[in-house]
Amino acid sequence: MQQTFPSVQSFLSYYHLTLSLGDIERYMGRVNHLQVFELPSEVTKESHSHFVRFYDGGNHRELQGKVHLGADAVLTLDMGGGKTYRFKKQDA
Repeated sequence: MQQTFPSVQSFLSYYHLTLSLGDIERYMGRVNHLQVFELPSEVTKESHSHFVRFYDGGNHRELQGKVHLGADAVLTLDMGGGKTYRFKKQDA
């Protein structure tokens, strides 16, 4: 069962990033320095409650959406419109 993610968390390990857009899935590579922040109540929308910040090896990225923590160290960012990012923790 998935649960909504609590406020600020920081994960310095490596994650594999997968983008899903409708029926299409694309592996986006490895990222690190993953941070999850709860959006302030004045900017929170029904579809966006958190933003995720990470480093993809070339750029720091920030994405907004709803965050869920699933089994096997998988963090899911649902951005709405069928667009979902999955961050799966790399095995040690």
